Amino acid sequence: MRSKLLATAVVAVAALALVSAAGPATAAHRPTTTAKAAGVQHFLINEIDGREGVVAWGVFAGGGRDVQHGSTDTLHLGGGTVTIRHPNRQSHFSFHLNPSTCVAKISGRGKYQLVAGTGRFAGVGGHGRYRFSGRAVLDRNASGDCMTHGAPLHEVATIKARGPAHL
Repeated sequence: MRSKLLATAVVAVAALALVSAAGPATAAHRPTTTAKAAGVQHFLINEIDGREGVVAWGVFAGGGRDVQHGSTDTLHLGGGTVTIRHPNRQSHFSFHLNPSTCVAKISGRGKYQLVAGTGRFAGVGGHGRYRFSGRAVLDRNASGDCMTHGAPLHEVATIKARGPAHL
């Protein structure tokens, strides 16, 4: 259970990096320029029972879904993708379980890095910090104890991230 919640939180943070898939035609018609936009980038990721949605605003804006691959997430937004790396060694997590209700609370914070982009997000870079919180309802075993291993019955998590970025 804890590893599932931690993975979900990390995935959500990675989703904050916003990655969207764009077709080759979009990239071929984009004008070349050396000027870059820079500023503060924000990400909001909500996860409900394993499905993540993400919204980004700031240097670039978009919305879509997050796909996690270990400590790397790809955010799929309209017009391209953004790849985010969030090493677990730079993350801090807490896990609290109410044994009477089998409701778990997870929270944490960490750092992320925007490492790649495709389509309209080609050339993206940046870094920042994230915070997340969530709740999960755990199943009970035959003896009535909360099952802390395996997938929860239901879970909801929110990740908020921000930091300097350029495109």
